[in-house]
Amino acid sequence: MLFNEINPFVRYARYLNLTENSFFNEVVPLDARLFYTLRGNGKIKIKNTEYEMSPGSLLIINSGIPYNILIPENTVSYIAINFDYTQKASSIT
Repeated sequence: MLFNEINPFVRYARYLNLTENSFFNEVVPLDARLFYTLRGNGKIKIKNTEYEMSPGSLLIINSGIPYNILIPENTVSYIAINFDYTQKASSIT
């Protein structure tokens, strides 16, 4: 894909508020994922590497890459967006 071919399709966007009582399994997404940390400190694990997510942190995970949102010691808030880099699969929900 060339840079000028990028025309993102946002499939889903949400606020994600996690506490020590939250639970997530490992996910292998069919689309790309973007996480932006609003408040608190969290961690996202990708292929055995843990990424610290402090306020203002941004993480993009490409499709097909396994990841897991680790449960925080305190509350952490993310903006989470599922997207494709093009409009080619925009008919898929």
